[in-house]
Amino acid sequence: MNDTQVQSELSYIKSIMEKSRPSIVINGWQFIMWGILVFFGLLNTYFAILSGAGAQIYYAWMIIVAFGWVCSFGITWYQRKKGIVSRAKAFDENLIHRISNSCGIAMIILGFVGPLSGVFSPYAIGPSMSAVLGVMYFMIGSIVKNKMITNLGYAWWIGSAGLFAMTIDKSLRPESLLVYAILIVCLQVIPGFILNKKFKTVNQSA
Repeated sequence: MNDTQVQSELSYIKSIMEKSRPSIVINGWQFIMWGILVFFGLLNTYFAILSGAGAQIYYAWMIIVAFGWVCSFGITWYQRKKGIVSRAKAFDENLIHRISNSCGIAMIILGFVGPLSGVFSPYAIGPSMSAVLGVMYFMIGSIVKNKMITNLGYAWWIGSAGLFAMTIDKSLRPESLLVYAILIVCLQVIPGFILNKKFKTVNQSA
């Protein structure tokens, strides 16, 4: 058997293994939960700015983020208890978990440390986080081979550029928060429900 035949057979075996490997279906609950929290947080921030509130906004976001992490761990615990997700994770699932947590930590730094340092305007938080979300969605979509999630990454990058463009005009900066809130609903909450529906369909047919 020559090297060409060996390479051909190895490629064939690899393709069979990839096709037989079960695809990962994301249940979407984390997207929905965080999306709803951020949406109402942005609305609260917008109206607080109009009313002239200052430090209250910062403390409100601290409560929202802390509540979000508690809910996130709570959802994971409940799903494991009910057997919705397994405790033992495949390599790809661990990778997705690490990507999500890494991006979450990056957004916390951008949202809390960045404005306090005075390096950039608080209005740059939304555009910056949108860029990070673009990375997260693109990488997760590539891992699970889900075109919708991958395309959401592109959409977040486009949204990030648009939000940065809005912050150039100072009169549009408060309204950029509302646009960001709309992006959260369209690019995170609604897709989260779509993913959850697909997850339930796959589990029912399994």
